[in-house]
Amino acid sequence: MFKAGRHAELESRANRLLELHPDSGFAWKVLGAALLVQGKEALQALQKAARLLPGDVETQNKLGNALKSAGRLDEAVACNGRALATRPDYAEAHNNLGTTQRALGQLDAAVASYRRALAIRPDYAEAFVSLGNALNLKTSVEPQRHRGHRGKTSACRVSCTHPWGDWYRIGKPLIL
Repeated sequence: MFKAGRHAELESRANRLLELHPDSGFAWKVLGAALLVQGKEALQALQKAARLLPGDVETQNKLGNALKSAGRLDEAVACNGRALATRPDYAEAHNNLGTTQRALGQLDAAVASYRRALAIRPDYAEAFVSLGNALNLKTSVEPQRHRGHRGKTSACRVSCTHPWGDWYRIGKPLIL
C-alpha cells in the first residue's frame, strides 16, 4: 500500500491493527510512516515505534525526519546517527543527516553526508540534488578566493560528473 501511494488507507489499517495490538512496534512504524508522508503529525507514533523497535534503522531514520520537521534538529541528528551506527551503508540516513546538518548551517558536514549517500547509491537523485543545493548555498555563503585571480568575478563550475551525464553548473558569481 505504501509504494502504491495509498497512504490514507494504510493509516486507517495501522490504526485498526493498533486497536488489536497496541504494543506492536511494526504497527506504530507503519502508522508513523503513513502519517509522515501525508504531512500529518507523525512524531508520537514514530517515538512509540522507536521505543518498541530500538534497533530498527528505518524507524530511527523516519523519527529523525519527524523531529527535523518539528524543528528539533539536534535530536534529528542523533536519530540519524543511531541509524548509521547500526547500518553505515544506509544512503537515505546519510541524505537525511545532510539535510538536517544543512538546516543547522553545518554546510561542510552536509556536503560530506550527501557525498557518502551518493558513494553508496550513485543513482540517488534526491541526494544528488541536495548536494547541488548545499554546494550552491556554500558558494553563496562562503565565497572562495583563488590564487592569481584576486578581485575578478567568475561563475563557479563545480566539476562533478554523474551517471546521468553532463556537467552541472551550480553557484552564483564568485569573487575570485
